[in-house]
Amino acid sequence: MTGIIAQAHAAGVIHESAPHQVGPILGNIAEAGQRTMDSMRRLIRVLREEGGQTTLERPEEPYAELTKLVSAFSGQGDGSTAQLEITGAARKSGLLPEVGSAVHRVVQEALTNVRRHALGAQATVRVHCTRDDLLRVDVYNTGPERRGFHPTGGQGGYGLIGLRERVEAVGGSLTAGPADDGGWWLIAHFPVLMESALDGAERSAGLVAPPHAKSGRHAKRNAPTKPEPDMSWDAL
Repeated sequence: MTGIIAQAHAAGVIHESAPHQVGPILGNIAEAGQRTMDSMRRLIRVLREEGGQTTLERPEEPYAELTKLVSAFSGQGDGSTAQLEITGAARKSGLLPEVGSAVHRVVQEALTNVRRHALGAQATVRVHCTRDDLLRVDVYNTGPERRGFHPTGGQGGYGLIGLRERVEAVGGSLTAGPADDGGWWLIAHFPVLMESALDGAERSAGLVAPPHAKSGRHAKRNAPTKPEPDMSWDAL
């Protein structure tokens, strides 16, 4: 909405001095409005699916809640621990609210499954940006010290199928599988906002020179479907 308002003001400023630029600005306003409506619909669907589960106060900035989530996981006294690593680039990346909520849910479900299936395991959660402009969430855990209870059909959570559907609904991808050392890995990719709506408004008004980088406000949504199971990653 900030971008829509900024572009409307820009159109009002330049409509007499540069009337040829008003048309593109109005087109951007229409595009931003449609994108905002789509985002709101996805967020409403996410909130309905969550039901009585905890929701984030600022889903577009999920990292503080991730810190609490990982800390709580390590404080249960059953031998299972987790550590969280978030790069600076990941913290600066913009996320749509429904994407941030999905990021939180992926980590939450992954850690729930660690406790359910791998009691006493050590988990690592890594959040970083890939070189193809995606947010990547890695969750890896060592093998269990003692075997946990295996529910059928993913009871007590989304299950892997439901979690993958949740991620794909916001334009991401998710894959998971056993590690060679007896542990388990899960990798999810999410689209990020490449530039603020205000920057887009200024550029449309001719106030900022267009960048040489890829066009568009959003990163590519075609995330890789078969990431490396050894959890190697390039921190950005």
